[in-house]
Amino acid sequence: MRRILVINLILICLCRVVIYAEVPRAAKQIPMPEGTRSVRYFSWFPDSQRVAMRLTQRRGKKDNSVIAVVNVESASVKILSEPNIKHAYPTCAPDEKTIAYIGPMGNHSTIWLMNANGKNKRPLVNLRCWYRPVWSPDSRMIAFVLRNSGIWVVNVDGSGLRKLTPGPGYHSSPKWSPESNLIAFKTNSKIWLINPDGSNRRPLTELVSERGYGPIEDSDSLFDWSADGKQIVYAYRPIPPEGKHVTYDGGVHPYQIWVINIDGSGKRCLTLGDISCGYPVFMPDGKQILYESVYKWVVTKRFNPGVKYPERNIWMLDLVTKKKYQLTDTEMITEFALSPDGRKVVFSTDGRNPFLLELR
Repeated sequence: MRRILVINLILICLCRVVIYAEVPRAAKQIPMPEGTRSVRYFSWFPDSQRVAMRLTQRRGKKDNSVIAVVNVESASVKILSEPNIKHAYPTCAPDEKTIAYIGPMGNHSTIWLMNANGKNKRPLVNLRCWYRPVWSPDSRMIAFVLRNSGIWVVNVDGSGLRKLTPGPGYHSSPKWSPESNLIAFKTNSKIWLINPDGSNRRPLTELVSERGYGPIEDSDSLFDWSADGKQIVYAYRPIPPEGKHVTYDGGVHPYQIWVINIDGSGKRCLTLGDISCGYPVFMPDGKQILYESVYKWVVTKRFNPGVKYPERNIWMLDLVTKKKYQLTDTEMITEFALSPDGRKVVFSTDGRNPFLLELR
């Protein structure tokens, strides 16, 4: 009996390793309609089957953009908007009923809403806005950034518009807690927390303090909430006590993935020794973290000949075993998004056709 239990335990352990051991994994390309290409930023629907994205279409000598929904399994594409260069950042509400996106209003851009089927398009606010709208998990509010004017929040019916951050300053990257009761955001080199009504604003931790390799763009992917709302994982680049930069091939001071409790305790590095990391994302069960890592610099013909660029790939860190697994093998990951069920990743490498990676 004891021998059988031991064998079963061994099999369980082997099964656990097999889930992530066959890496890098084969990803399948999702074909886009002829004459179009996908642009950075993917937003999963809660069903983990569809992704909202911006597609660009070449019209004459200029590009136009459309909002589209792609079924990652069947590769079917549904266009939801008319072509317009200002269409950007489609984001599906957690209740799956509405898509928020950036669209034209006169000579500027603002936040629009439409039903998930593309009907009932309407502007949400009459403010100039270029940055992605961020849904609260209860689908009742949207946080957004106005250039040089900080973090704002508005109810989904357009009421309750309020500015959360004081002064002009540089505030960006709002991201809601799972219970919709807190917003984390970036101000210069720190992560801050604030209540949705603007009260109890306080700093949490340093984020990225100097220029160099970091997450691909200034977005809500600079950090991520754990599913229980008790921790935040983020990319941080510490400066050595002697004030000298730690460099490696390529001359960039490395970032590492860190985690911290929202009360400021328990701060610790998770990727000590890695070259440079960014884009940390908690898996839904909180036991693994996906992140982007640079493990080597390569000379590629795709950019400036003879110049080294970081080879960016998606990795997984198991927080229980402390083991790391490389999930992709490509020269340059430009964007990736984890599905709500934690079983799929959609990513792009060249800004044209996205790829689908099955994790389990």
